[in-house]
Amino acid sequence: KEQDTAAALPQLPAVPASRMGCTHSKEHSTANKPPAVGILRCHGARWMPAQAVVGTNSYLFRTVHAEVKGLRYLDVRAGKELSVSQKKALKEAVKELDAEGVVAITGDCGSFVHYQTAVRRMTKTPAVLSPLLQAPLLATMYMKEETILVLTNDSSDYDQAALESNLVEIGLSQEDAERFVIQGLQHIEGFSTSEVADMSDERTWAMVDTSERLRLEIMSTIESAKKANPSLRAILLESTLLPSFSDSMRQTRGVPVFDAITLADYLAAASTDNPRFGSNIDASVWSSAMERANVMDELSQRATPAIGILRIDYSYPPAPGDVDYPGSYYYRTVQEVAAGLTFEAAQEGRPLTAQQREAMEGAIRRLEAAKGVVGITGDCGFLMNYQVDARRMSHLPCFISAMMQCHMLAASFAADEEFLVLTANSKSLAPKFGEMLSLAHVTRPEDQARFHILGCEDVDGFDAVAKGEAVDVARVTPGIVALAKAAAARRPKVRAVLLECTELPPYADALRHALRIPVLDAITLVDFVHSASTDNPAFGVDFQKSSKVFV
Repeated sequence: KEQDTAAALPQLPAVPASRMGCTHSKEHSTANKPPAVGILRCHGARWMPAQAVVGTNSYLFRTVHAEVKGLRYLDVRAGKELSVSQKKALKEAVKELDAEGVVAITGDCGSFVHYQTAVRRMTKTPAVLSPLLQAPLLATMYMKEETILVLTNDSSDYDQAALESNLVEIGLSQEDAERFVIQGLQHIEGFSTSEVADMSDERTWAMVDTSERLRLEIMSTIESAKKANPSLRAILLESTLLPSFSDSMRQTRGVPVFDAITLADYLAAASTDNPRFGSNIDASVWSSAMERANVMDELSQRATPAIGILRIDYSYPPAPGDVDYPGSYYYRTVQEVAAGLTFEAAQEGRPLTAQQREAMEGAIRRLEAAKGVVGITGDCGFLMNYQVDARRMSHLPCFISAMMQCHMLAASFAADEEFLVLTANSKSLAPKFGEMLSLAHVTRPEDQARFHILGCEDVDGFDAVAKGEAVDVARVTPGIVALAKAAAARRPKVRAVLLECTELPPYADALRHALRIPVLDAITLVDFVHSASTDNPAFGVDFQKSSKVFV
């Protein structure tokens, strides 16, 4: 049954026009400051990366810059080994951003990926220096035979071999790295490496999608790439000069487009109060989060893409924040049950029986046929056991378990830093945990050892999950928080929390407040993937406003 969330959404105050402007200076002041995202800047760089200049998410995060003295764009582009002075300058820039209390550190160009390993050793803050950090998640969402187009500003000095090398270093296998196909835009004025490096003033044209000529040239290039690679299913923008064209790509190609904005949004959301549910953890952040919800509500509920939810054969009354609760999202959801795939069967993770496979495939077909559905998630974290099955059954991207986010954590923090994985029952998750991590591209034993299971089965009131009963969130919250705080105290190197169970997101805000670290869950995953297919209301072309509807 289609779940129309419009009626379930809260009425929020209008967004002041002043909140929608550029937020790239440290002097940005507002009564209710949202979290800050840090941006490492090449020395002397004059262009502004998309996450800073467009003001896309002044309602979700602000940005703070730190220039890396002596590290120029051409050095970054080439991945040049850092000199002693450059390494020192990089450390100082990271320290400057940390002093500002940023919730994530990004780079002003995708080529900062060359220094991802170095920077994550310098800070306890998640480092996501390039949009390429999203690649492992994309590789998991699509079939092995499907490919992803990677747009860079200039492929003459960043070619297919260089891309694959970076992706392998991030954590993909060589086989998966080859599924990402590079495409340069150096034939379009302004995008060659030399032109970017030689900018004498701040070029805003590359940030604002107002040039019809540029738009047409970029779209033509994408169309040619599609003809050469019919298996292309998504676009990943390596260049931070390109995200203002993302909406045009989404409208023209009808495929998800991932970029510097989807990545920055994702990390900011992991540290931000969710306005739809959970605790009101901070008055200033809450106000900012409400503004975010209001901005997204300007998009038509019928025009905005919907998400399909593959449900296991398990009935319970979902709480606000649960994946199955319609009001957990600002967009529509459609739900279908895979009859016979019970909670117990999903926990065991055994190969699907013929009947279960038929039921699961039938549910997926119905979700694909529903109006506006652009991707399929699941309502149980144990469905990670069937991620490969789901993506083989569907032509849509499948992201049916919160566990798919584990690689993002492993890649964003230093190799000796750790994570808590909260689950409904630790004994049920443990037997298949290693396999699930491997499916999420966390394959090395030393990386898998960084993830620690924390079962919630003994928390007062949480036994309702196993019984299929309504959970008293107010009663359970103190126990969940106490459990996580005690575990973090035992493991001082814990830097983030992942909520595997889809009934745990109602406690995410309380955990963020208590632990002051990022919390990822099924909602952050679904919102992330949905954003790649959604009209960004703050910039780009408006193709999903209330006047546009699915028919």
